[in-house]
Amino acid sequence: MRLFEAKNERIELEQKVQELILQQELLRAQYERGVDMEAVAQRAAELGMHLPRPEQIVEIFISEPEPAPTETEEKLGPFEALRAMIADMKAYFSEAAIYR
Repeated sequence: MRLFEAKNERIELEQKVQELILQQELLRAQYERGVDMEAVAQRAAELGMHLPRPEQIVEIFISEPEPAPTETEEKLGPFEALRAMIADMKAYFSEAAIYR
């Protein structure tokens, strides 16, 4: 009797696995179709959200400050500093070519 019950339980579990696999495939297909932007916009409107007005948009431009000269650069004259800079550029671009 126990063997019969175990077989039935196994069959039920296999059916459940197949149902879950089908559900997984459906969810994956839904996910891969992407986000429905119209539904997102509709839900945002329901929540009282809206696009910003032009006067609410602020652009901020951030640039990196120029690095302070190193002690070595301060000791070098203008021509030696230029040579060092060119050597650094050559080294940089030759390494960049390796990673292409």
